[in-house]
Amino acid sequence: WGINYYSRTVLSWWLQPACMPTEVMTDMYYPIYPEGMYRAIKRSARYGIPMYITETGIADSRDDRRTLFIDAYFKEVLRALADGYDVRGFYYWTLTDNFEWATGFTMKFGLYAWEPDGSVDRKLKEGARALVRLYRTLPDGLAALRAVARKAQGTLGPDLGVEEELSREGYIYVSGQDGKQRIRGEKVEEKGVAIGVAALG
Repeated sequence: WGINYYSRTVLSWWLQPACMPTEVMTDMYYPIYPEGMYRAIKRSARYGIPMYITETGIADSRDDRRTLFIDAYFKEVLRALADGYDVRGFYYWTLTDNFEWATGFTMKFGLYAWEPDGSVDRKLKEGARALVRLYRTLPDGLAALRAVARKAQGTLGPDLGVEEELSREGYIYVSGQDGKQRIRGEKVEEKGVAIGVAALG
């Protein structure tokens, strides 16, 4: 079972993409919303077959949000593994900056920078180093990975520290029509780095 997940969609009253003014946005006009990854896995588990995150990534031309995105989203995958969900792999979109159907070469999803005019040729982005760190830190194999995730739950709590991490990044909870949601506050006094797991597709 394949899951393509990037974020949630929020529409304004005239059915245009919208968000809270303080949310951390990607260049593609959707917010960084990691808890939706866990929800997508949980909902897909009802089919009773192994799951793969077949696509997720961030358009980030400034490369100043990619590390946060990778770490926060992979913590949710680790959380799902620790809770017993059968997630077998994760594919990041994409290896190099690419041509997007609706926006051409303007959206920079790649782990490696690339420009069609040849001015930049496959240079590893700083934000992509989060994946390098994860590859070096986390074990191979589903059973070993699940054991690490469960141990992390014992240390960091059921959500593997996602709440604490996003709180350090300046996120706050607000009440909405669909219960509570997390938005980014205006003041961020402390920065932190989360841990996660990845497999590059």
